[in-house]
Amino acid sequence: MEKTNSTFVRPLRWLGTGMLLLAAWVLSMSNVQAQGNGCGCAEVNVTLDADSCQFALTHANLGLGAGCANLTVRVVDNYPANGNIIDCPGYWTYGLFNGNTLVCWGKVRAEDKSAPLYISFKTKCNASTLYAENDDSNQHDST
Repeated sequence: MEKTNSTFVRPLRWLGTGMLLLAAWVLSMSNVQAQGNGCGCAEVNVTLDADSCQFALTHANLGLGAGCANLTVRVVDNYPANGNIIDCPGYWTYGLFNGNTLVCWGKVRAEDKSAPLYISFKTKCNASTLYAENDDSNQHDST
């Protein structure tokens, strides 16, 4: 019977798996420490202003702690010059940045809850345009 290297391969495989798990744990702990000061991203819901149809995403409405004052809030959209301004309803991604270094990503659902506004009719109503012929095929028997 020929000798195999399985007695050496198996411990090496376990050692490699252990090193990967250790590396993942170390990386996750550094992430927890970075966000442990209250500077973590989350999902938030906001309502756009009825007059401007905009919302300024700030530290206060993201619930960030005082230790996050040096971070910049940026909304990811097609107009980067907006910075932290949401100017359209939808589901947006925002980021917290320390200079050019990303701290975390979050999501924001921006809703327009304003009622429709009546401006004016361009023409006056004509009584003949409000008349609809009675179609007997759509009548329901109420008896």
